[in-house]
Amino acid sequence: MKKNTDWKETAKKFLSSLLIDNPSLFEAPRVPGKGRGLDYYATSAFLSVLSTTLQEFHFNHQRLPDLVNLPKTCDHFFKMKFFNQMLMRPNPASKLNARRYIPNEIKDLIRPPVCYWSSTTPTLPPDEEIPAGTYWLKLDLGWHAQEIIEWPPSLAERKRLNEKCESWMNGHRHGLANGEWWYGIGEQRIFLEEDLSEVILQGTEIKFLCETVIRKSITTWSTTRNTRDL
Repeated sequence: MKKNTDWKETAKKFLSSLLIDNPSLFEAPRVPGKGRGLDYYATSAFLSVLSTTLQEFHFNHQRLPDLVNLPKTCDHFFKMKFFNQMLMRPNPASKLNARRYIPNEIKDLIRPPVCYWSSTTPTLPPDEEIPAGTYWLKLDLGWHAQEIIEWPPSLAERKRLNEKCESWMNGHRHGLANGEWWYGIGEQRIFLEEDLSEVILQGTEIKFLCETVIRKSITTWSTTRNTRDL
């Protein structure tokens, strides 16, 4: 692609090529509990978001996404964002709901961090409601909106944190301009979560491999176990 590529025009051509093979693309029936990016955005906004994501994809992979052959995970993910029916209950963007995706057969192998408090308003709870200690203050539907804090906070620190929570909750939602529209679904929450520093310092490492956001396969590593595919 040329450096002066008209990405809006590229998006129009990209969409037109998809409509040749699937002329009813915009007419797919709604599925209860699921959603598509194509349906989330208004028509005018969708073209703008598509052009942005095509440009980002090309910058990272030096090509446009191939939604026919789907040669790599990035192609699958691009298709999923806009054209696949994604499970929305629970919302895959929600940190608080992430534990609901853990399959029943392995729940005894995974302990999610404890959530000590959550709220739809940007005001921290009274000191006495939370045991003294170290916590992570987080925004549920967002990215890079978290801070490690000591509880209870001083009056000055409480004021600062409340202001930060308010700016998080009232700010522009992460992902909407880049096709990650699921961040725009549901009520925003602030929460206090268990600090896992001690677990990390003990040398245990747990990683999750996620396919198309929804947890389809989980692989767990630990310093005390051999690799297991669950």
